[in-house]
Amino acid sequence: MVAGDGLEPRMIVLWLGESVWNCLLGSIHKSGIIKIPVNKENVPEMESFLRTSCPGSFCVGKFFDMLSKEYPDKHIEMSLHTSDEPYVHMKTDDITVGGQFALDLHVGSIYTTKPLATIILDGTMSVTPSVVEDKLVGKVTNLNFEFKPGPSEIGEISPM
Repeated sequence: MVAGDGLEPRMIVLWLGESVWNCLLGSIHKSGIIKIPVNKENVPEMESFLRTSCPGSFCVGKFFDMLSKEYPDKHIEMSLHTSDEPYVHMKTDDITVGGQFALDLHVGSIYTTKPLATIILDGTMSVTPSVVEDKLVGKVTNLNFEFKPGPSEIGEISPM
């Protein structure tokens, strides 16, 4: 008999509670896997914004007087990473995903210089899951972000 002969298709139902997702997200945070570099090379569209000096235009140097004075005509590199464990809360109708991220600003490489300033981003989103044409999909129903100043060696960051 050949494997599969006479067998009927079956379905597997897999339930994943929020503790599985929270454990996974906690492990990802603790290992430092989420570290997204933003610089003029990997995001060329942001090159002009990442400048420390920009007379007559808009750049990160406009947010920090000390940055433009102490580091004129340079470019900032930013690093986005989790600063606290992300979390998942599951309810009957929706799933809430949230976390706190840090956006570190460096003059020079994010791998060789320490951050001059940090902006904290608290974010949450609610997703309503559904099955459409045999595919699991989600509709984002609520998206909230709050930016807060973090530690800074280049003066105060104005609240955003």
